[in-house]
Amino acid sequence: ILIQSRIPDFCTVVTVPDLHSASGLLKNNEIDIVLIGSSTASCDRFSDAVAGKTGFEIIFLTRKNSDNDQIAESKIPEKTMIIPDQLNELPDVFREIAGRKLREITSHPAYSLNRRMDSLIGSSEKIMSVKELIVKFSSAPGPVIITGESGTGKDITARLIHDLSERSAGPFLAVNAGAIPTGLSASEFFGSSAGAFTGAGNRSGFFESADGGTLFLDEITEVDPQVQVELLRVLETGRVRRIGANLDRKVDVRVLAATNRDIAEEVSKGRFRQDLLFRIDMFRIHIPPLRERKEDIPDLLMHFSRQLQKERPKKVYEFSDSFVDKLFDHSWPGNVRELRNVFRRAVYLSDTEILTAESILFDH
Repeated sequence: ILIQSRIPDFCTVVTVPDLHSASGLLKNNEIDIVLIGSSTASCDRFSDAVAGKTGFEIIFLTRKNSDNDQIAESKIPEKTMIIPDQLNELPDVFREIAGRKLREITSHPAYSLNRRMDSLIGSSEKIMSVKELIVKFSSAPGPVIITGESGTGKDITARLIHDLSERSAGPFLAVNAGAIPTGLSASEFFGSSAGAFTGAGNRSGFFESADGGTLFLDEITEVDPQVQVELLRVLETGRVRRIGANLDRKVDVRVLAATNRDIAEEVSKGRFRQDLLFRIDMFRIHIPPLRERKEDIPDLLMHFSRQLQKERPKKVYEFSDSFVDKLFDHSWPGNVRELRNVFRRAVYLSDTEILTAESILFDH
C-alpha cells in the first residue's frame, strides 16, 4: 500500500498488487509512506525493488515479535519503521510521518519563495517572466522602475521585491506620490524641523521612516518638479536634510518606483527630470495588462473565489463555460482590479452558485 500525504489529516492511498507495480509508482510519484506486510523474504525482495529510490518511509507490519530480529538482519532501507500488526496505531504513525514531511517541505527555501509568489496570481508565460525578474532584482541593490497600466499589480510586485530582498526585515513604506498636496511634498519626503514654516514641528519624512528598508513611490511621475531636484540629491548621496535644518541625516533606503504613464514621454514634455530617470532606471519590470495574459483569468477567478469564502463560508461557486467565455471576450481596461469587481458583482447578482454570462456586468 502506497500512501501520498502532504497534510497530516489527509492522504491518498494506492494499493498495488506486486513489487514491480510499486517500483514504478515510487519512481514516478511523490510517495511518502509504503505499508507492506512483512517477512524476511518480502523485506529482501522489496529492498531490491526500491534500490536507489528515496523520499519515502516504510512501515513493515509484523505478526510476531520474534520476526523483528530476523527483519533487522535483512536488507532494510534506511528510515524503516517496524511496528506490531495493530491497525489502531497506524493513524498516529501516519500523522507523525506526514507532519514531518510537511515540515521538511515548508522549511525549504523554494517553498517559501513559491508561497510568497502566490500573491502575484497567474502562470502564463508573461507573468512567469515577471516573477523571474522579481527574483533576480530582489537581490540587486539598486532602484527598480515598475511600469504597467492601473490595476495590473505594480504594488504587489514592489512588495514582493522587498519581501524577497535582504531588506525584508526592515520597513516597507508605500507612498502614492499623486496623492500628496503640492505645497507639502518636500516636508513629506524629507521631514521638517520645528519652526521651518507655520505649524511645522520636528518630524521625519518618508526617507527617514523607511531607513533600513524600502521606499515604494507609486506614480513617481506625479512628484512635484521642485521636489524631484532634492529627490535626485538624496538618491545620489544617501543623505537627507529636513526642511529648515542645517545638517544632513544618513539614510539607507532602497527606492522602488512605479508609474502607469509612459515615463519617456513625461521626460520629453518636461514633466519629469531626465537625470532623475537615469538615476532610478537601473532595473525595470513591466507588468503586462490582463488583455495580454487572459490565460491567467481562471487562476484569478479561483483566487477571488477563495477570498470570498471568508465572507460566505457556506458558498462554493462554479463557473459555467458561458461565464468564462464572456470574460475572455472582454478587453479589460481596468485589468485585474476590474476582473475582481466583475466577479464579486456576478456573485451577488447570481441567483445560484453556478455563475453564468447573464450575471456579468462590466465596469465599462
